[in-house]
Amino acid sequence: MSELATAADQAAGFLRALAHPARLRVVCALVEGEMSASELAAYAGLRAPALSQQAAVLEREGIIRRRRDAQSVRYSLASPGARAQARLLHRLFCPETRRGTTD
Repeated sequence: MSELATAADQAAGFLRALAHPARLRVVCALVEGEMSASELAAYAGLRAPALSQQAAVLEREGIIRRRRDAQSVRYSLASPGARAQARLLHRLFCPETRRGTTD
């Protein structure tokens, strides 16, 4: 497979993962930084089971990662590329940040 084909496959997987409104909310929320599962669920407007399901898709594509912190789970964006793409989407579509400032 050529480098272009490989890159296109990776980009398509990334875009497929973001093509669901709930997953997109999760990624946009994580632009603000690492969050606990309960914080992320509340911010993204998801119940815990829905967050878990959507986060699994994003993890498989390497967009987010999770880590255990004592008894809780914390989520963050997984790579500089994921952060850059999420920031771009956030800037284009989410002008209001959690802190109430505009971009």
